Amino acid sequence: MKYPKSISRVKLINKPDIVTVIENEGIALTQRGNALWAICPFHAETRPSFNVSIEKQVFYCFGCQVGGDAIKFIMALKGYSYLQALRYLAIGKKNNSETVKNAISRDRELIKLFRQWEKKKHIELTDNLHAMMNMKKQIVSLEDMEKLAWIFDEIQRIEYRLDILFDGDDEQKFNLFKEIIKYDV
Repeated sequence: MKYPKSISRVKLINKPDIVTVIENEGIALTQRGNALWAICPFHAETRPSFNVSIEKQVFYCFGCQVGGDAIKFIMALKGYSYLQALRYLAIGKKNNSETVKNAISRDRELIKLFRQWEKKKHIELTDNLHAMMNMKKQIVSLEDMEKLAWIFDEIQRIEYRLDILFDGDDEQKFNLFKEIIKYDV
């Protein structure tokens, strides 16, 4: 369907106010005449070259030549795709606030479950490590060493996993989770 030229995309997706979006991202705007100005968040500068038109609902930086609407601003600032920016701004769904609240609630629940798994796995691995160390102390003969040689590999594997759980970042911990689920189930 072709739209008349007077209907712009802005009117079709009900974008948030650009000033609110920019200020919510921590950028201080100063009014000069009919426009708002700020230090550009996209490049280093000492004098404001970042211009926001309230009437047109667009921004433009005269220093780095980046410009656009609220969606393009979020895309440039956060490195998001168009769809990610829409989600970030909660645009495009009829029950935006309810959908966003549900997504946030689900994400929080997944994080909570992951943290519970992390604590449980840490306790389990620590207990296993103590048991392995006790078994290692009971090795007194070459025959015992041959029967229990697997303990040395297991101790290293457990220590490696504990190091990740204790000092690793969330990505490393999640990769460990996937590895454990894949091999330990």
